[in-house]
Amino acid sequence: VILSQIGSFISGDEGSILGIFSNICIRLGSNDSIFTGKSTFHVELTECQRILQTCIDNKDSNSLIMMDELGRGTSTIDGCSIAWSVLNYLINDLPKNIITLFVTHFKELESFEDLSNGIVKNYHMGFRIQKSSNKESNIDDIIFTYKLLSGYSSGSYGVYCAKIAGMPNDLV
Repeated sequence: VILSQIGSFISGDEGSILGIFSNICIRLGSNDSIFTGKSTFHVELTECQRILQTCIDNKDSNSLIMMDELGRGTSTIDGCSIAWSVLNYLINDLPKNIITLFVTHFKELESFEDLSNGIVKNYHMGFRIQKSSNKESNIDDIIFTYKLLSGYSSGSYGVYCAKIAGMPNDLV
């Protein structure tokens, strides 16, 4: 989006940009600020608050928000609750001209597509399952295709990622 708005070359086979944005707000990655007493999770929430405040202050503007893995730095219940609440707030309380990319590992948030009257669209990264050649692990091989597909993922593949990361078979 930024490259497009400054007229720069963008590599790729195809794509479309949804207009000009007056605000581009990004929350991704993780870092802490130990010297100021802020944990990684505290920094994450502070960044989220700043993004929401920017959108509140600029109600007439077209904004692009990117939030990556909000709620990951705390317990599953708290993290999912925070992510759920922020997504709900983005949908219901901010202007409709704000486009948001909301990346999450919480499968519980998939239902927003049905609850949002078409505002939310789920996407997932593609994969295919191949029968494992390793009888010892008893886990099929997953081939990640790195293609963005419509809809939500049929499962979670954290255990497989532990396998390909080299965790001991007994642990996996």
